[in-house]
Amino acid sequence: ATREVWLLAGATLLGSMIWVVPHLRDLRQVPDHGDPLFSAWRIARLAHQLVSDPRHLFDGNQFHPLPLTLTYSDATVMQGMLGAPFILAGADALIVANALTVIAFPACGLAFFFAGWRLTADPRAGLVSGLLGAWYPFHAEHYSHLELHWVMFVPLAIVAALRMLAAPGWKTGLAFGAAVAAQWLSSMYVGVMLITVLAPFMVLAALAWRVRLTSQLAIALVTVAAVVLPALIGLGLPYMKSRQARGERPLFEVSNGSAHPSDYLDTHIRLASYGWHSRAGNRPERELFPGTTTVVLAAAGSVPPLTGAAIATLVSGAVAFDWSLGLRGLTYRALYERSVVHRGMRVPARFSVVVGAALALLGAFGA
Repeated sequence: ATREVWLLAGATLLGSMIWVVPHLRDLRQVPDHGDPLFSAWRIARLAHQLVSDPRHLFDGNQFHPLPLTLTYSDATVMQGMLGAPFILAGADALIVANALTVIAFPACGLAFFFAGWRLTADPRAGLVSGLLGAWYPFHAEHYSHLELHWVMFVPLAIVAALRMLAAPGWKTGLAFGAAVAAQWLSSMYVGVMLITVLAPFMVLAALAWRVRLTSQLAIALVTVAAVVLPALIGLGLPYMKSRQARGERPLFEVSNGSAHPSDYLDTHIRLASYGWHSRAGNRPERELFPGTTTVVLAAAGSVPPLTGAAIATLVSGAVAFDWSLGLRGLTYRALYERSVVHRGMRVPARFSVVVGAALALLGAFGA
């Protein structure tokens, strides 16, 4: 890391904070009285259970006498663990939840900066991807959703996956596994989407680089499994136990949460720079415009000749786009029918956050 890298990382950090400056002035503000208050309750409840009854960590204090009621939504375990020391010390749970929301913006900016820099070997391109990742309109649309801001491990997992394929070993396997596990613990929704998209991404990268199964790669993969499986099982098992009480998402509900291709042309009302753009009205989860700069730079980054990493990013981003269309797309129904995890997801349109990650990284190539 040269002096230029550190300076551009600092510029990314400052730039990524622009959207949350108003929130920093008063951390008790909320954009609405639904999910922000719910997030404060979630992390407060986890803190309470950690010290009073850790064996029943996911038992909430609602829907009595049903157990595991924290599993009726995303448990935000990572945020709960980070916030627990402050809440147990007497901090206001709402302030802690809002601080965790605000922190996500610079964290995403730095993660995308690192990924863009490592993929292109140019820290100036890293600055571009860092700002595109921090400012991706998905964050504006989901400003109330704490867990959906914690996507900083997506670009880190992508870079770690490539690093493991390029230089397999237990260290690179550990880094990749840690990134995937951290994303799963931060947001199960995004964690499932990341794991789903990583499958075609890694296959394409391995084919492009002609990766062979060596003993070192085997060691790396075993290390990945040793890190990821405990996280998947530890958090997934309580959800499986409460599955009968929660039920699965019926097809009509999944259909309502599936995007139309035209939704990627609709801007969200919170984007002040697109206030001139006509909208049919507020359609939650369905206003997915990536931003003009993002599209232009990603298009430039998709012009051949392409590196293997760029090809894998482009194709996996296209696959994520199809999955964001849910039942209106070509392949999501197969996921729904074959995977109990995907049958529990209400809004396939949220795959657009992975589409955004691919666009931000292609934007680095384009820059």
